[in-house]
Amino acid sequence: MLAIAVVFEAIVLVIAWRAFVKIKGTRSVWEEIRTTKNPATFVVLFEDTAAITGLTVAFAGIYLGHRFDNPYFDGGASLVIGVILMGVAGFLGFESKGLLIGEGAGAETLDSIRALAEADPNVKEVRNLLTMYFGPQTVLLTLEIAFAAGVAASERTSAVARLERRIRGRHTAIKHVFIEARSLETSLPT
Repeated sequence: MLAIAVVFEAIVLVIAWRAFVKIKGTRSVWEEIRTTKNPATFVVLFEDTAAITGLTVAFAGIYLGHRFDNPYFDGGASLVIGVILMGVAGFLGFESKGLLIGEGAGAETLDSIRALAEADPNVKEVRNLLTMYFGPQTVLLTLEIAFAAGVAASERTSAVARLERRIRGRHTAIKHVFIEARSLETSLPT
């Protein structure tokens, strides 16, 4: 039965590996794991690797227990399997924790958003630029912008709409944009 389980797990592992290779593209395995916002791409890979390793250890424990007529091999194999599963669970938890507690977009994305906003002729300053991932391709952006004194309300409205279009056009994962607009004469101190 263990051999059949290893065969099925190996088939799933090969399928998971092929899917992971397509997703990661030219990045290294570790780079993809560290930067992906979709942990499902590597969770299956690690789970199947742990399963095959655990099945191999179980087979070795059972075989050695029968071979040497010593039940401690089987018990030891169970402990090793537990350590393997705890290690994989700890690693997956560590790699996924940012998404669980609210990870923001990278510095390159933040710099790009700031540059887009500051390129608008009516925007004088960008403040409090915050992002948070809600899913692999769903980002919330909150942005405070300051307009120069004398910019009319209609121009502000146009600038905010223009800015939202530009940000969403460049960064398709940003689905929710909240912009707080102030004039420089009424904006909060930094």
